[in-house]
Amino acid sequence: MKKANKIDLIGPSAAVDFVSHDIFNVPAKIDTGADSSSVWATEVNEENGVLSFVLFDSLSVWYTGEVISTKQYQLSSIKNSFGVAEFRYKVPITVRIGGKQIKARFTLSDRSNNQYPILIGRRTIKNRFVVDVGLTEDDTNKKYRVLMISTKKTPVTQKYAENIASHGKLDVTYISYADLLYETGEGGNKITLLSTGEDVATFDLVYFKTSARYSDVAAAIANYLSVRKRLFIDTALLDCTVSSKLLQYIKLTDQKILVPRSVFLLPDTLAANFQLVKEKLGVPFVLKDIHGNRGEHNYLITSEAEFNTANDELINDGVQAVAQGFIDNDGDFRVLVFGKRIYLVVERTRTNKSTHLNNTSQGASATLIDSSRLPAEVKQDCLKAADLFNREISGVDIVKDKTRDVWYCLEVNDGPQLASGSFVEQKHTGVAEYLYRKIGKYGL
Repeated sequence: MKKANKIDLIGPSAAVDFVSHDIFNVPAKIDTGADSSSVWATEVNEENGVLSFVLFDSLSVWYTGEVISTKQYQLSSIKNSFGVAEFRYKVPITVRIGGKQIKARFTLSDRSNNQYPILIGRRTIKNRFVVDVGLTEDDTNKKYRVLMISTKKTPVTQKYAENIASHGKLDVTYISYADLLYETGEGGNKITLLSTGEDVATFDLVYFKTSARYSDVAAAIANYLSVRKRLFIDTALLDCTVSSKLLQYIKLTDQKILVPRSVFLLPDTLAANFQLVKEKLGVPFVLKDIHGNRGEHNYLITSEAEFNTANDELINDGVQAVAQGFIDNDGDFRVLVFGKRIYLVVERTRTNKSTHLNNTSQGASATLIDSSRLPAEVKQDCLKAADLFNREISGVDIVKDKTRDVWYCLEVNDGPQLASGSFVEQKHTGVAEYLYRKIGKYGL
């Protein structure tokens, strides 16, 4: 006689583990009204009888980038929320729910706009679980994980964190901004605790106890969490003016606009982590002021000695710097965007071979070129980047890696040297035309 399965109690949501893929504690909605289960998947591709896909998306904290391939799949007709039939792939995946290992069939779908990246339907839970819709986390012994961040760690604030944790239902991790590692650019965004490697988005809530001193740094975390639909306090950080390269890179990368691979740590922490930066970026790499312009506080690093010298200057001048992989190039481009149009493109080429900078303020030459020289997708990204920061008049700096034929966005300037510099007459004419068009648009 076949032994009956043990029936366990489960609530309206549960945590799912993909043990063989090292993905754990993914929240899932339990839906007895749905026949089958589905999981957020991207990069789905069928070729020569093999289906490949990646679980989740680069915007998800559970994204690993691992490509999963299988010959066991089928194409099924699924009705979407509007009742329209769509064809989606269905694959078997072994998961763990409530301590039970289950081989279930999952529909691969885009759940980027859903609160839960996984939906568990009745076929998966049948003969395994009984659903109690009234069961909440308060009915279990689970503690919610809170990450509390302050400007610096003090005994008083440590006691504050302990008192919050003594509530009994909260597990509080207390850190300062100096304990965080920011990675952005190719490969996507990631903000983690230096000590444990935990992603800040794996916490149930992030509590910014203080943020004024490091508003850009805190805002970068807030935007990162917001896109990933994670809770944090206070949401006012989303209104922070985008004035730093760090915050720009986080937002650009999440919008799939390619920026060079970059690493950010607060100054004292950065100075002590040459090997970490080298491991992440290789050498040479660039150290540059996150608020800098015209090539100021911008260093090409080829050795630890150069790194140490540059950091001494940065710390002495009170500068926060981002480390960025060096892009081998023959120059860069400033794309002037007024409204939703590209008005001028200036190619900047360094003439001094002793520097890596292409800024005209650092002696580089400038040439006015036709925008048709830029690939269509690059121009679209420039317009998208300017729009992302609500900048009607901006200069988008882009560069092409000459060894890989890949384009990167370096920065979106809100003050792109319009009153002076090269091609003043053309720039002023472009601004005047835009202002006239803007006034005419509103019938004044």
